[in-house]
Amino acid sequence: MTSLDFNFFSKAIHIPADLRWQAIEGRAVSVRLAGVLRRAGIRVLGDLHGRKVDDFTSQRNCGPKTLYELDVLIRQARASVEHMRDPKTGSLLPGKGVSFVVPESISQLRFAELPISRRLTNFVRSIGLRNLGELNGGTALELIRYKNCGWRTVREIGQLIERAIAREFDETQVEESAQPTELLRLLEEGMAKLSPRERNLLLARIGGEDVPPLTLKEIGHQHALTRARVQQIVENTLNTVKKTWGPRVPRLLEAVKRRCFSNVCPLTPALLEQRIGESRSTFQLSPKAQVRLIAALDEDIPCWPDQRERVGGIDNSIRRLDLDLAKLVRNANGCIAVADAYRKLTSQRYKRLKAGEFLRMLRRVRWTRVEFNDPQIPVIRLDRLSVTDVATHILEQSDEPLTAEEIRSRAIQTFGTKIILCEARAIGNALSSNHSFLVGPGLWGMHKHFKLPVSEWNRVRTEFAQLLAKESRPISCYEVVKDRLITGLTDVRPDELAYILRKDRQFVDLGFLIFALATWASDPEFRREMSRRRRLWVGRGESERNGVHKAVLHEAVGPSGCQRPLLLAG
Repeated sequence: MTSLDFNFFSKAIHIPADLRWQAIEGRAVSVRLAGVLRRAGIRVLGDLHGRKVDDFTSQRNCGPKTLYELDVLIRQARASVEHMRDPKTGSLLPGKGVSFVVPESISQLRFAELPISRRLTNFVRSIGLRNLGELNGGTALELIRYKNCGWRTVREIGQLIERAIAREFDETQVEESAQPTELLRLLEEGMAKLSPRERNLLLARIGGEDVPPLTLKEIGHQHALTRARVQQIVENTLNTVKKTWGPRVPRLLEAVKRRCFSNVCPLTPALLEQRIGESRSTFQLSPKAQVRLIAALDEDIPCWPDQRERVGGIDNSIRRLDLDLAKLVRNANGCIAVADAYRKLTSQRYKRLKAGEFLRMLRRVRWTRVEFNDPQIPVIRLDRLSVTDVATHILEQSDEPLTAEEIRSRAIQTFGTKIILCEARAIGNALSSNHSFLVGPGLWGMHKHFKLPVSEWNRVRTEFAQLLAKESRPISCYEVVKDRLITGLTDVRPDELAYILRKDRQFVDLGFLIFALATWASDPEFRREMSRRRRLWVGRGESERNGVHKAVLHEAVGPSGCQRPLLLAG
């Protein structure tokens, strides 16, 4: 369809000689346009010859919609006597007015992939149109009859068809080696068509080579916008850039994704720079910004703009993968290619693991790291492992609490002697800083190793508090467990009981698994006595410390006349 051109309004109207005596009443025009022409003294088409569409703007009830209808009337008249042109050119057809001519080559272009306005998007969705081919043979007047379709919408459809015929949306076959260059060229040309505000917000969001991307909140603070509004603008801008060239950009993004998945290799700035070769000097965006832009346009593409940055939290699936990767790396003498690791994993216990999901999980591992000495063949190596992480993993795999020596022995079996260089004492010292691991004398474990169910914890705490109040003295966990002062603690270790009590603020940990009520700490004499007894405990042997509960005795006190709990040296 020939587009409705505003410039046509200022040009002289030409009516073919054969039609100049044809009456206006014989044409299908609206009541509004018929009234305008009648008041202007237009009875036949020849009365329009030599005049301009602009001449009718002064007429009453003659607005843009009426002027467009007059424009179409004139074009219909001229088209009815002209010879039909080649349909491949997309020109008008004769006969029943202005018709859309959509060549077969563009008939499969979908509206969802084309750069159209929201108005046209809502219109084609409301009448069920999916691709351009469904418009072939239809007339503009047929569309005008639909709700929310004016001449501006019809004009946009005509321009869209003309752009498609001009091959702007043509999915030309691009060689695989040239696809990244073509993609970046289209993206930068699309960004050049954005408004200054949209372009600035998008550039701030993707950052630069040495400029980190700003958060939505930071961008909103700079431009006096809310975070939600910035997010809305950025999303609309990305959608505009993606659709500027029709399906070309989505198809190229899909090709980049397929290549990453087939090679099991994430897209990094170094890899992108390597693929575009000498063309990188023609682009304004830095490689990091280009990778971030590609990631924003398609979240499924494994983009790593910051190669060594770990992203995301850790769950059980990540821990299992991390351990299996560590074993693969150890068996491969400390280094294995990412693609080889994926093939070995999927041939064993990860048969349903897709390449994209594997690369996403790979960014979250902690015990291994990915190195990009060759951007096309990244490799996995063992990273530095903290003693706590290693011990935690070994304890999670064990059904029983373990000593520090047992943890070290199992860690060497899992990770090898080249990784586990510390002694058992270092493991014990590292775990000592976290009481949640201690479940017995020299035994370390997790919550799953506790004998007392979590549902019983509150009952035990309540009974222990009642016992302290009744005895009016600090009580050792050894004493409670040995003398069975609380029911249900038959198989519970003193260290396990101590852990349960430490999680309740009504108790004070006096050291060596001895607890008192927190309210007693307000007594100055009690605090002084505790300080003195603590100094006496320093230097005791391990056996004395484990048996220190035997030194808990009563002593009648003090100024207030009540019994004051004291710890006496053994």
